[in-house]
Amino acid sequence: MKIILNHTLRSVKNHKGQIALIITTIAVVTIMIFVALSISGLFLNINISAQNRLAENTDIAVSDGLFPKSLIDEFIDRNKDKIEYADYYLQTSGLVKTNLRTKIIMLEVTDFKTIYKRYPHKLQALEVADYFEYPAVWIGKDFADELGVKAGDTLEIYYEGSNRYEKMSVSRVMKNVGVFANTGADNILVDFASANTKGMINLAHLKLYDPKDFDQVCLSLKEFIKNDALTIERAIDFQRAEEIVANNTRLLNIALSFIMAIMVLILFTSYLVIAKSRLNEMIIFKSAGATPFQTTLIMLFEVLLYGAVGAAIGLIAGRLGMEIATRALLPNFPDAVTYNLWKYFAAFFAGVIISVIAALWPVIKISSKSIREMTSGIVKDVKYAKPWLIIAITLLLAISLTLLLLYQSLIVPLTVILIALFAAWVYMVTPYIIKGLSALFAKLKGQSRLASISIKRNSSSNTLAILVGSVITFSFIVVSVISLIITAITPYNTRYDADFVVYSAKEQIDYKQITSQISAIDGIEDAVYIRTAFFEIERENKKPLLYRTLGISRASGLRYATQGLDEEHIEMFEKTPHPAVINNDMAIRLNVKTGDKITVSRLNSTADTEYLEKLDFEFTVIALDYTVSEYDRVFFIKLQDMVYNGEEVEYEEAFTFVKAKPHADKQDIFFSMRDMFASSPDLFVIRFEDWQLASSKGIEGVVWLLRILQLLVSSVAFVGIINLTMVTIFDRNKEFSIYKSSGMSLKKYYALSAFEGLIIALSGAFMGTALSFFFYSLMPSFASLINKYIDFGWFTPEIPLISALSAAVYTLIYFITARGNKRSFIKLDFYNERNLQ
Repeated sequence: MKIILNHTLRSVKNHKGQIALIITTIAVVTIMIFVALSISGLFLNINISAQNRLAENTDIAVSDGLFPKSLIDEFIDRNKDKIEYADYYLQTSGLVKTNLRTKIIMLEVTDFKTIYKRYPHKLQALEVADYFEYPAVWIGKDFADELGVKAGDTLEIYYEGSNRYEKMSVSRVMKNVGVFANTGADNILVDFASANTKGMINLAHLKLYDPKDFDQVCLSLKEFIKNDALTIERAIDFQRAEEIVANNTRLLNIALSFIMAIMVLILFTSYLVIAKSRLNEMIIFKSAGATPFQTTLIMLFEVLLYGAVGAAIGLIAGRLGMEIATRALLPNFPDAVTYNLWKYFAAFFAGVIISVIAALWPVIKISSKSIREMTSGIVKDVKYAKPWLIIAITLLLAISLTLLLLYQSLIVPLTVILIALFAAWVYMVTPYIIKGLSALFAKLKGQSRLASISIKRNSSSNTLAILVGSVITFSFIVVSVISLIITAITPYNTRYDADFVVYSAKEQIDYKQITSQISAIDGIEDAVYIRTAFFEIERENKKPLLYRTLGISRASGLRYATQGLDEEHIEMFEKTPHPAVINNDMAIRLNVKTGDKITVSRLNSTADTEYLEKLDFEFTVIALDYTVSEYDRVFFIKLQDMVYNGEEVEYEEAFTFVKAKPHADKQDIFFSMRDMFASSPDLFVIRFEDWQLASSKGIEGVVWLLRILQLLVSSVAFVGIINLTMVTIFDRNKEFSIYKSSGMSLKKYYALSAFEGLIIALSGAFMGTALSFFFYSLMPSFASLINKYIDFGWFTPEIPLISALSAAVYTLIYFITARGNKRSFIKLDFYNERNLQ
């Protein structure tokens, strides 16, 4: 044991730079594992937190419609033995107006005294006003800072119950936790005593003495209320939350499987080169009588040491990094990322175990060699796989790909199998790729020909080419898959683009007059009125496809609501009778292409009958919209075509998009528009960024966390490539001694290094491009996991661009590393080197 320890310490002392890079790689690997484990429940935790904001500790939620508070009170009186208490809310959308802006809010009317006493941990006051003039409201700290208000200040608030702006005083500014940790919108709390709710609410949370009574109480409550329009369900439905986030989590697991493959590959190739650098030491041990098993243990002990140190550093760095990231990116959801004790142990031991597993094959391979084989240089020769074996692996890849496309339910295990087959295919094919490129470079003169010979037979260079190609492939896939996850949480409203949004609290407005008034303001480029309504398509043996129909007053509105359309499409939309623009996601689902005819309908009902409401026209698809967000089942038609039996159909929402001229003063335009509609209390002007933020608030932090994950993947790859390149070049002193003794100058050494780096880079880029396109073909299957139908096409310029850039960067890295070896090359003396043997 003492011999092994001394050997390890001597190895660390003699190879400080190399060991530092190895430990850094393991540390980054451990950071990645810890981050992955920490955010694995991110989507579920945020979803539960959103439900828990008001529903904490309660069991039953009654929602989805107005109902009298007294109705629930009466039911509780009749079931006092089963129901402990109830929380009541009236949630309604509204606006808050300051001197500089108008913001969309969610107004939540409740009983201040009751909920403050019941949930003190969810209502933590930072500022309390000693005196206030108007009815009291409570507001979150972030929103207060955004509006520039403090406790005691006055706000003008509009909500549906008043149908006008009313002055209210900020009596408390609350910490952004609990009730005020909202992902959906900025919320303001109002007391029942301050709002004219007429005893009506739209949300009640009931707390049971015994949760086992849930089914019985729900049944009794449903019979008592006698209102099928109301929803009675679990206050916090973990099962539904898990179903909502399951697909995102599965997609994240697929990304993590590719990430883990990168980690194993980098460490494997690192140890493959490192084990070879220990040849001289292993020769001494074998000469002293050490068995292959003993030399294996000697090198594995060293690996364990590096793994433990690197994993410990990575664990500490990962925890600190996640703490900083979550505090900065998810300040309102401190519990969204969990750090259970088992995750610390799992990350540490995974880092160590992966390090050992990655080193196992290289270590065994070196230990199994005899002294004669070690000294003869046989270990450095490249071995070529049998052609039939490559063909067999290729066929297995094709079969696995076909199965994955056919059986979506098996996508995760099949992805793992594909990665394993991919690794085997790369290992077998790379020597042939290098051999082919070397043959091309051999046709040139000078150092190019020498590079083609040295690279072709050097297994370390072969390993580097594998690494470059694999990093290109895996990085592309990981970034693409995580981008799909980001797409799945990108709010629908982000599809729009404008400078201002005008909407009305009234159902019917004279939109022609409003858009005309807006267009007359100096600095306005365009004003387009849009109405939205949900329709559905019946499908055989499937659920009806629900989609959103948008009626646009002017064809120019397509510029602010679609992607992929040009001016020709907009002109065609204007001139074509009953045109339609359909989102690509929906077109794929329905197998629709441009030129096809589509009808629009939905089931509707009156008090005594049910009927099919079908729009009066058949629509012609003139273009496809390629916007991608969380919801893309969208269908654009002309506003005047949005009729049934000659009458306008009922719609969900309506708004006017306003676009300013490029160099116009948007602040002046905002004030002009707000002054214009000051006498119309039911018309509101909002800055577009404020309107869009209302639907995306709280999502940015999650997106940034996922982007950080992408960045960590790139850092792992970068560290691994530098590590291997340095080891490969610095370990070739014997070879360079021969070249120098044959008359190689420093200039020729630089030229040789440039050509060697180029051959490796091109080999890796060629392989990375081919395999990236192979996995690119899987992207529609990955997208389907999050209920996305995306036409990725057969070609994307990103892959050859990434490959070309990677090849250029790697050639530069290889050359710079070779230049860093300049001093060693100058000092090389073939005869001195020979005498040392």
